[in-house]
Amino acid sequence: MFKKIIFVSCILYLVACAVWANASPIISFQGRLTDASGVPITIATTVTFSIYDSATGGVALWTSSAASVTPDSNGFFSTTIDCSSSGLDFNRDYWMEVAVGSTSLSPRQQMTAAPYAAALTTGDKKISGSLSVESSSNTAIFGSGANIGVYGETKSTTGRGIYGLASTNAAASYGYGVVGQSNCRGGVGVYGYSSWGGGNANYGVYGTSKGTLGYGVYGWAQGASGIGVYGTGETGVFGYGRERYGVYGTSASLSGMGVCGSVETAGTGVQGYSRIGIGVLGRSATGYAGKFVGNITVEGNAYVSGTLTATNLSVPGAKSFVIDHPLDPQNKILRHAAMESPDMKNIYDGVAVLDDKGEAIIKLPAYFEALNKDYRYQLTTLSEYAPVYVKQEIQNNTFMIAGGKAGMRVSWQVTGIRQDTYAKEHPIVVEEAK
Repeated sequence: MFKKIIFVSCILYLVACAVWANASPIISFQGRLTDASGVPITIATTVTFSIYDSATGGVALWTSSAASVTPDSNGFFSTTIDCSSSGLDFNRDYWMEVAVGSTSLSPRQQMTAAPYAAALTTGDKKISGSLSVESSSNTAIFGSGANIGVYGETKSTTGRGIYGLASTNAAASYGYGVVGQSNCRGGVGVYGYSSWGGGNANYGVYGTSKGTLGYGVYGWAQGASGIGVYGTGETGVFGYGRERYGVYGTSASLSGMGVCGSVETAGTGVQGYSRIGIGVLGRSATGYAGKFVGNITVEGNAYVSGTLTATNLSVPGAKSFVIDHPLDPQNKILRHAAMESPDMKNIYDGVAVLDDKGEAIIKLPAYFEALNKDYRYQLTTLSEYAPVYVKQEIQNNTFMIAGGKAGMRVSWQVTGIRQDTYAKEHPIVVEEAK
């Protein structure tokens, strides 16, 4: 019965609807239906539309529901095809096949874009005015390019080249206004650059948050040696917080870094400043709140509440210790200077009571001879005089004094220079050039 269907127009503006939020994924179709003799068909007829990615053969990528059309007296009809369920992105060539009843007509017709839609598919395009895109899926705008995927520019002093907003208010939601991802080695997910060289403050990347627990800029690294936030420059990372944290970084990896700052010049990798609070605060439940590899300079006072452990401590200037004053601990402190020597010297002392022979054996710690060498002795009698002396020098961690009277008390002191492994491997350099 049917000979052919003549395509009058098949206008596709699905590409345009990917950009203009008020368009819908609909194809407008017009044609003329005749029988084998060329006589127009004017009765209600069922038509079905299928989309292929080739001119012949292949399997239909999508087929519409059957639609009933009623041509006019000349066989002309028009209808619309809703492609919202097709799942096709229309970024390559497609062909449409029309079936009248159960008969598929040929040849298939290549689908072409309307002029305005085609203008948006290739090349560099500029949109004058505002562009608002809403999407019920995860991505509203996706850009891909050899150099720049999405580029935004504003000439306003308070404008934003690209602005992203995540407006969900759900308690457990974590929306992101702008997300950048790079799958390249050495690539950058989000890159910010400011070309203004004037004296006013300018920012390559600027983040702000109004939430009580929000983050102006948040960085997260999943790699074993990844860095959440990395800064380099005259000042690597600078953060300012009115009430809480200027810069806050966290890492769940054993070798990761919550915050890492690095400079290749004489700048500062990480700087913290506070007028009345704490410039830099580090906390750790089981590890180290802070670790420094290299030299450390402290300008001002350093307070340690706990134990200070150092393998090699060098303190210039006067060395003293401070304790509560024993007579007025609530209101005063007591400061004593430490003894100094060019040697790693240990001091041992005590008071011995002489036996009936006017002698005494002094027992030193069991480790004494293993730890010390080059012994020095000092003896002083108490209450009365006697020519006491060292009768037997240190052997088996003991020495003997004699020359006194029975019951006499003698104050003694012995010093030794350290000879343990660490002392031998790290001798004190007494004189060196500045």
